[in-house]
This record gives sequence, structure tokens and C-alpha cells, in this order.
Amino acid sequence: MNKKLEPLMSSDKQDWGTPPQFIEWIEKNLIKGPIDLDVCAHEDNYKCKRYFTIEDDALSQTWYCENAWMNPPFGRELPNFIEKAIEEVKEGNARNVWILVPARTDTKWAHRLFESFQTEAVYLIKGRFNFQFSRNVKGANAPFPSMLVHLGEIRNFTTAYIFPLDVPKEARGF
Repeated sequence: MNKKLEPLMSSDKQDWGTPPQFIEWIEKNLIKGPIDLDVCAHEDNYKCKRYFTIEDDALSQTWYCENAWMNPPFGRELPNFIEKAIEEVKEGNARNVWILVPARTDTKWAHRLFESFQTEAVYLIKGRFNFQFSRNVKGANAPFPSMLVHLGEIRNFTTAYIFPLDVPKEARGF
């Protein structure tokens, strides 16, 4: 295997840090305002002043926010974070939750998102991210595509809008 790609292909890698440029880009182009809670942060990679680390356990917290950012662990805990995000919006604790996840449209958790009354839109991102992590290699993009899912106010139907999203390379961490 290519030495540059080994860290990206590792099955033990579940916490892929969102490039800060992407947060800036979606705040300007999609959200039209700031993220006010990062629910899956690290001390060295949080996206706003208020955040939950793994020690804070976002799954046991009430989120109370306007715009939550969620780039969850991509392993076995991912479905639990999906359920929590849906619950927080449904209960009115979070007005909007923006979720960056692998575009694995064949999974149960993805279908749970697509069928949720809280899902407003699914954005299929053109290109791949160069996520942040300790062994990051400049120019080595993720081995998987990503999608951005927006959860919002309860709607009267179960079909989310699906959009292509052409994110500039610089906003994907390059």
C-alpha cells in the first residue's frame, strides 16, 4: 500500500477532523450564520466556542443551540449520533444540525437519516476531503466520499431533498 495513504485506510481511524475552511464555507454559503455548538469535537479541533469532547459525551447532553455541527466518529457509534441528532431536533433542543458523514447510502443509519421527518436536505459532495488528524498527509484525500445532511424543523413528508454540492478544493482541506 502507498505509505501516504496508510493512515487514511486504517480501520482504527474513526475521528476525521473537519477542515476549518469547510466550516467557514458552509457558514457563508449554506447556513448564512455561525455554528454555535460542535457536538463531536477534540480539544485541538473544535469548530466554535461551545463544544463537546468525547469526555463530555454528547449523547448524554442536551444540545440547546441554533446550529449544531456534527462530524461523528465513523465507526460503530455513528448510528447512535444519528439518533441523538434526530432526537435533539425533534425535541426542539437544536434548531438545525449539520452532519458530515461518509456517503454510505446503503447503510441503515443513512436510510434512517433519509427517512427522518427532521431531514431537510442531503448534499452529496463533489470531491473528497483532506481531513485533519495527527498523521495527516498533505494532498492525501479520504478514501471515501462524503455527504452533508441538514436536519431541521419537522416537515409533513419523509422525503429529503438531495442536492449536488460542489465545494471548492480549498474548503475541503487542500
